[in-house]
Amino acid sequence: MKTSSISLFAALAIALPLAAQEVTNLPDGTRQSLTVDLGLQSALVTRAAYARHIGPGLLYARFTLPVEDLDLHDFALEAGGQIPALASGNWRLHVSFAPVLRMTRNDFFDAAALGVRAALMPGYQGDRWGLMLELGYEKMLATHLSHSSLYRSVAYSGAKDGWYSSTGGTLQAGLRGGWRMGRVEVTLAAGVLASEGLNAVAPPFYGTLGTSYAF
Repeated sequence: MKTSSISLFAALAIALPLAAQEVTNLPDGTRQSLTVDLGLQSALVTRAAYARHIGPGLLYARFTLPVEDLDLHDFALEAGGQIPALASGNWRLHVSFAPVLRMTRNDFFDAAALGVRAALMPGYQGDRWGLMLELGYEKMLATHLSHSSLYRSVAYSGAKDGWYSSTGGTLQAGLRGGWRMGRVEVTLAAGVLASEGLNAVAPPFYGTLGTSYAF
C-alpha cells in the first residue's frame, strides 16, 4: 500500500501537460511553431514544445521541467499527434493522443513512469483569436521504482524495487484562450485537476501563460 502511494506520487510528480498547440490559425506560409509555457500545474513548471503541421493535423514534441529546481532528473517528455475530428468554419473539435515519459528523483526513490495522454479540445479557432475547452486524461501504465535506504528505514523496510502497473491517472478540465499578432501568439490557460478517482490534487487548479512563434 505504501509503495502504491509512492508510485502514484511518482506518476504525478511533474505537472500534467496542456493539450492544445495553438489556439489561433497559423499565418499563411507557416507550418511549424515553437512554444514556451510557464505557470502552475501541480508545481511551478516551464515547458517547451515544437509542432509540425501536416495537412489538417500536426505532430508535436513537448519537454517539461519544474521551475523551482532545474534538475534534469525531474522531467516529462511527450510526443504525439493532434487532428481536427470535426470542423465547421472556425469551430473545431480537436483530438490529441501521445505517449508520455516522466522521470523523478528524490531522497526516497527514483522513478520512471510510462503512460499515455488523450484530450478533446472543442472551441473557436480564428485568425486573430481563439478559445478552447480542454478535457484531458493522462494514465500512467507502468512505473519503475528504486527505493532508497532512507525510505526503507523510515517508511517501509520491505519495499521492492521494480516495475509496478497502473500507477495513477489525472483528469484535466479548463479553458485556453489566445491572441495572435502576426507570427506570435500569446495564450492564457486555467482550469482544474483531479485524480482519476475524482480526488483533488494539490493544488486542484492550474494556470499558465505561454507564447508561440510560427515559421
